[in-house]
Amino acid sequence: ALVKHRGPHRVARELDALGIDRAIAAQAMREVFDQTDEQDLIARLLDRRLARQGHVIRDRGEYRRLYGYLLRQGFTASAVRASLHARARPAAAADEE
Repeated sequence: ALVKHRGPHRVARELDALGIDRAIAAQAMREVFDQTDEQDLIARLLDRRLARQGHVIRDRGEYRRLYGYLLRQGFTASAVRASLHARARPAAAADEE
């Protein structure tokens, strides 16, 4: 999870697609994600994506693109919203609530 920067939902989908037994996959995911802060993983991804623009989300379009990207990476909607709101300029986050 730390190497690939994926959220728990995406990891579960990938393990299922590989045919890994769900009980074994669930146990492995608990071991990894119990030691991993989802907000920290999202922050790392946002740091990489926003490095060139001062780590700030500038407009609503960028906010929506990042929101979709992070959801596709398997992070929960509530964690994504919280992370994006922390980085967005007020105008970028205003209509996204």
